[in-house]
Amino acid sequence: KELLGKDDYKKDAIVIDDPVSSLDHVRREKVAERLVAEAQDRQVIVFTHDLVFLSEARYHATKNHTPIRVLGIRRGPNGFGSLDPDGEPWLAKHLAGRRQWLTEQIARLKKMHTDANPDYEAQLRFFYDRLRETWEKFIEERLFAQVVSRFQPQVQTLRLKEAVIDDDLVSQVYFGMSEVSSYTGHDRPTGKGGALAEPTECEKHLAAFIACLDEADTKSKAAIKS
Repeated sequence: KELLGKDDYKKDAIVIDDPVSSLDHVRREKVAERLVAEAQDRQVIVFTHDLVFLSEARYHATKNHTPIRVLGIRRGPNGFGSLDPDGEPWLAKHLAGRRQWLTEQIARLKKMHTDANPDYEAQLRFFYDRLRETWEKFIEERLFAQVVSRFQPQVQTLRLKEAVIDDDLVSQVYFGMSEVSSYTGHDRPTGKGGALAEPTECEKHLAAFIACLDEADTKSKAAIKS
């Protein structure tokens, strides 16, 4: 076999498990920055449960134009170690990923409703729980343009030019979240009846969110140009 020089080993892949376990926040960010730097010219695979560390890795990957792919691993029908079909964990998903999940969940709800599946109510509540969380994510990620974000240690002041908020968007968020709250987190009043929402109603509530998201995107792009 051909002998390899010491410099050739610099291109070997790095596979590391929980690299920031027991580290403080300063060293955790340093590890994220170093691993992204290493990923410039080699494959780096990291297993972690730390979403703050994931956020820091994403930040440095974006800053250094380094591709990053996030995969969720969870317990599946064959035990632990199965790839999550939803991709990355829900808490780490941005608006695009959440919008896709909600759309796919409606398709699942339609089939369950048609089949009179007894799990329909639980999955319906699951849908509305996550739709409400997505409205909250919309405020953080779109209206405030991730200037201050959960799991993110930096205050990204340069993003202020992308932030957009006006009375119309505030109204849509208020009424959109109020509608969703009727189905999650509260005991429904007797006067509203106990019938479960049908998939068509779910579609209406998701459509209201998507319309608000699209409008905010349009206004944000206009604000950047102005």
